[in-house]
Amino acid sequence: MRVAKHLSRGTSSILKSLMVVVVGVASACGSTGEGSGSSPAASKPAEASAGAPAEAPSAESAAAGESTAGEGDAAATAEPATGTAGKLLRWLDPESVGATWVGRAHDLDADALATLYAVPPRAARMLRDIQFVDEGLGIVLGAEEAKLWLRPEVLAMQPAVARGTYVLRLLAAPRSKVEEALAEHEMTESKVEGFSLWEPDGVFPWRILLLDEETLAMIPIQEMGSGIGPLTAGRDLPASMLEGELNKAIAAEPNLVLELFAEGPFIHMDLSADVGVVRLSLRQWQGSGLDANVLLQPLGDPATAADELEARDGAVENDAMRELIDRIAFSAEPPVVLGRLQIPAEDRGPLRRL
Repeated sequence: MRVAKHLSRGTSSILKSLMVVVVGVASACGSTGEGSGSSPAASKPAEASAGAPAEAPSAESAAAGESTAGEGDAAATAEPATGTAGKLLRWLDPESVGATWVGRAHDLDADALATLYAVPPRAARMLRDIQFVDEGLGIVLGAEEAKLWLRPEVLAMQPAVARGTYVLRLLAAPRSKVEEALAEHEMTESKVEGFSLWEPDGVFPWRILLLDEETLAMIPIQEMGSGIGPLTAGRDLPASMLEGELNKAIAAEPNLVLELFAEGPFIHMDLSADVGVVRLSLRQWQGSGLDANVLLQPLGDPATAADELEARDGAVENDAMRELIDRIAFSAEPPVVLGRLQIPAEDRGPLRRL
C-alpha cells in the first residue's frame, strides 16, 4: 500500500520509515480467509461472544519480513488485476489516497460500519458515498432496474486531486438500456475524450461517465472540468501499490464483503492523536455472519490509541450497537493498532440499513 507518498509532502514523514512494517501487518490483517494459513490472525479466530482478538502478528515479525514484503509489493505493482476485479481496478487512479472495494451485495449501513469499526470520518466518506450512489442510481435508472442492470461489485476511490469520491460500477445490462434511462431522467450526453459523459440538468449530484460497454463511473459534480482525469490516469499509468494490495485481498478471499484502504492524516473522534493509515477488511462468515479485521496506524502512541478505542462506550448509540462496540477488541501491535470482531448472523441487526 502506498502510504507515504502524499504524506511526505510536508504532513507526516514518520510514515515513510514505517511503511514496510505497516504494509506487512496490514497484509496479515487482511488475510481473513479460512484455511489460508498465511496469517496468525486467521489461524486463531476470535470468539464472537467474548470479542477476543485473534492472535496478531508482532511488529518484530513484520519487520523481519521487510525485504520479502518489499519484493511482494513490487510484484503486485507490476501485475494488474484480472477478471471482474480487473475491469474496475484498471481505472484506479495511481495517485489515490484511498480506495474501497465491495465484492458482493449487502445491506450494511455505512455510518454503522464506520462507528463500530472506528473508521475515521474522512475515510468513512467512501462508505457513505457508495451508499448514496446506490440510492442515486436507483433514481435515474429506476430502483428495480438498478438492481437488475448493475453488478454488485463496486470500486470507490479518493483521487489526491479530487474533492469527492469516485464510484465505479459494472453493467449487467446492455449499455443502450442504461443510456435510454439516462436520457429520460434529466441527463444530457456529451463526448469527452471519446467517452460518453452524462451531465445532470437538475440537482442530481453526479456526472455519469460510460467508460466502455460494461463500466460506468459516478463523478461528483463539484469536480473541476469534466472530472475524468483520475480515470484516464488509472487507465494509462502503471498499477500502484494500492491497486496491488486490493488485488491481493480480492484474490485471497472469495467471501470478501468489502476492503477499505486509506491514508491520512485523519482526525479521529475517539483518539487524541491523528491516524495515518486505516484498513478495514470485512468478509462473510458462517453464512450471513461477519468477520472483520481493522488496522489503524496512529501518529501517536499505539498503546494509548488501543486503550482509547477499548474505552469507547457508544453513549449515543442504541443498546444493540453498544453491545457490539463493547465486543470488538483492539490491541497495540506497534506501530499499529489491530481490531477484530466476529458477528454471528443473528447479531448483525444494528448494522443493517433502515
